[in-house]
Amino acid sequence: MIFMGTHNTRKHERKRGTMNHFSNSVRSLKAQFSQFVEEVTQGFSIPEKKLVADLLWGILGGGSVFVSDIARGLHEENTLDSTEVRLTKAIRIFDYAKLDDAIARRVFSVFAQPYSLFIDESDIGKEQAAKLESLCQVRDGSRSGDVFHTGYHMTGLGAVGGSRRNVMVLKPDIWSSTAKGFVSSNEHTQEIIKNIRYMMNDSACEMSLDRGYDDAEMMNFLDEYDV
Repeated sequence: MIFMGTHNTRKHERKRGTMNHFSNSVRSLKAQFSQFVEEVTQGFSIPEKKLVADLLWGILGGGSVFVSDIARGLHEENTLDSTEVRLTKAIRIFDYAKLDDAIARRVFSVFAQPYSLFIDESDIGKEQAAKLESLCQVRDGSRSGDVFHTGYHMTGLGAVGGSRRNVMVLKPDIWSSTAKGFVSSNEHTQEIIKNIRYMMNDSACEMSLDRGYDDAEMMNFLDEYDV
């Protein structure tokens, strides 16, 4: 009986030690998460800060970007429906361009110089979604030849730090050639590059582009912006 009692005591001690370690890890993760959100959302309003924190924490907890899964990941005391409604209303009026800029600035503040930027074009097929806004004809990059389908264009933009160890996708930009105010794909890409260079404080950088950017207009633009 004495042996069994000692064994059980040690077992409980190990279990308690494991739980304490887990609790400390959770507290440390939450502290780091809160610090990251605070740094990224400097200058944001309190409701904007809360939405960013809720979305990121909900994605981590729910393992998905669907609003219903994000709501589940938050584990709020109120009903799941009310959480979904609250998030949906806030998402509709949120300025995502503001968040994109904030994240990009954060990236460049910790990346080592010089930077390398890379841009590549892709597409998102929406052949079965005839009622989505501003659908256009896009070339299917997954097939050989000039095969087109209904969907959206996507411009992928990423950065590599000077150490070559820091890699970050900056802005997977989704756009349509039928959207109001659209001029040309070159102008759209040039605006993206201008914004990123502004966030970099016009620091020196290398740029890697897909073959689709080798026309004279784009080359002249890159020369002008010294990239």
